Amino acid sequence: MQTRRSRVQLLFLMLIAATVVSRAHVRANSSASSEHASVQRYLYAATILDDGDEEGGIDLTSPEVIKKIRIINLGPVVNTPSLDYAPTVTADGKTLYFVSDRPGSMLSKDGDPSHDFWATKKLENLDTNFFPPFNIDTIHAYGPELSVNTIYNEGVALIAADRQTLVFTGCNRPDGFGDCDLYIVDIEGDKWGKPRNLGRQVNSEYWDSQPSITSDKSRIYFASNRPGPHGDKNIDIWYTDFDEETNQWKPAQNLICHQHRWY
Repeated sequence: MQTRRSRVQLLFLMLIAATVVSRAHVRANSSASSEHASVQRYLYAATILDDGDEEGGIDLTSPEVIKKIRIINLGPVVNTPSLDYAPTVTADGKTLYFVSDRPGSMLSKDGDPSHDFWATKKLENLDTNFFPPFNIDTIHAYGPELSVNTIYNEGVALIAADRQTLVFTGCNRPDGFGDCDLYIVDIEGDKWGKPRNLGRQVNSEYWDSQPSITSDKSRIYFASNRPGPHGDKNIDIWYTDFDEETNQWKPAQNLICHQHRWY
């Protein structure tokens, strides 16, 4: 009997390697595409098949709900033989941003495609039927090294709830402090503004990546391998708050749990 899909909810998009190998120590963006050559990456979607018109939230720990979760490859319209990874979805669920070194990405100094930001859109009720992706920055208004997409590698990003601000990882840029830094950029009309490095208060000489910004854009969480309370050989979660008085991001703090309270 065919399952009736009265509601199909797109929960999240995730990266799955064909080798089914997860390496937490692999950086969001390496400085060389060759480090990724042996692992193919595709974009998948996870959906819930719902037979009823259930009200309220969905309990993802429920065995019945788990049985209805389906993993769907986004297919050849979105995926390519190139690297496709680091997806982030807008709050309205209609636009998917991701990173790819597919043809159309800027060429690095070595002549290889760099890791650029791409996007694909879908209509409201076509949950996993996306239109062909497009490179989000082909104008490079601020040059090949300081625009949104550059000759270097861009990495994991998150689009704010208002769809006007993108927080992202940029690696090996001339204005960076470390291997990979955090940047923020706003949409000015229908064009991207100039990306701004979050500064020495937030970025370090180490690897800073995997940003996530709150809906009110007052706090950014991110991952870093800088020395912290758990030593200097691991990756911790850090955060920074926006100071409205100085219009600057405050010094990054390590997110630690002490006596059941979060700081």
